[in-house]
Amino acid sequence: MDFIAHIRERDKRVQTVKEHLLGTKDLAEVHGEKLGIKHIVGLAGLLHDLGKFSMEFQNYIRLAVENPERAPRRGTVDHSTAGAKLLYEMFHDPAKDFSLYTATLAEVVGNAIISHHSYLRDFLSPVLSSDYLRRVHDGLTPQFWRISAKS
Repeated sequence: MDFIAHIRERDKRVQTVKEHLLGTKDLAEVHGEKLGIKHIVGLAGLLHDLGKFSMEFQNYIRLAVENPERAPRRGTVDHSTAGAKLLYEMFHDPAKDFSLYTATLAEVVGNAIISHHSYLRDFLSPVLSSDYLRRVHDGLTPQFWRISAKS
């Protein structure tokens, strides 16, 4: 199955999630190289729309194109938490010996991913609760991971 990232309005051309993520990664790396952070921003580009591999997003985008007069409200499907959740799970595993620097960098990149349709968020509240941790712990259903693992 080809997962859809975008459908252009004027000619209905489909851009797959794979094309979109790889293209964004390449573009981010060009700009990031100038700052010496090519691979960091490339990773963010590669993971920024990972949630588009969900059936929920696929249904959402098809409905929006097929029924524009009754399209779902833009932004109703969270497609940005998935990449941050993946980074969190990979680099905060107590069984692995990652440095605090690596774990912190994973959170910084995760924040950029979660925030990519808005301003960067300040996820730490004055009472030290963390919306970032809430999103990466509770943000996705197991169904997403079953689907994306097969892709």
